[in-house]
Amino acid sequence: MRAVVLFSGGKDSVYALWCVAHQGYDVGCLLTLLPAEYDSWMFHRPLAEWTSVQAQAMGFPHVMRRLPAGNEQELSAFKTSLRAAAKEHGGDYVVSGVIRSSFQKRRIDAVSEQLGLKSVAPLWGKTAGIVLREIVETGFEVVVSAVAARGLEEHWIGRPLTAKSVEELRSLADRYGFDVAGEGGELETFVLDGPMFKRRVRLLGARAFWHRDSGHLMVTGAYLADKSQ
Repeated sequence: MRAVVLFSGGKDSVYALWCVAHQGYDVGCLLTLLPAEYDSWMFHRPLAEWTSVQAQAMGFPHVMRRLPAGNEQELSAFKTSLRAAAKEHGGDYVVSGVIRSSFQKRRIDAVSEQLGLKSVAPLWGKTAGIVLREIVETGFEVVVSAVAARGLEEHWIGRPLTAKSVEELRSLADRYGFDVAGEGGELETFVLDGPMFKRRVRLLGARAFWHRDSGHLMVTGAYLADKSQ
């Protein structure tokens, strides 16, 4: 079972990768799709340009493709990119980290079917708060890379996800009504380390950019460091 993993560098795609690797799938490559706009409905954007460093840390082949603006153009470029990645690296399966976004899952399923590939979503249908807790308990080191929801203020940008901060997120999500997993873009993340990482990722020049009621983490570079550092 050889798979192409849709890889944004965020918590859900990394955890989905970890899940299928432990379910016996052979990972052909990680496929990162960079949307032209930060408010893409389909693909995660903040810090995704540094996913090649994460792939290197884990030892997986990595493919990155930039997408044009516009929902239909983006979807067409996704199909072309997925077809090329599956052909070059081999793969009968497409893995995504979607949890409960029917919008995303329907489109990934449809494109996969058109290409004769099978869509796999190991996190689909799980309770979002439980997924967050599992990610932390499994040992992934995750930081918040963007926020765009009432109740999530600037101090969340760059903040690590820990057992304490996950509980705080769940409380804020209950209070303000946003998706605690951030599938609607309310919250984005970036993974620095974890049980699949041979080395950990370090970010250079990290600072928060805030505009009105949302913001994201900006960095000037990323590099690999020994686990002991």
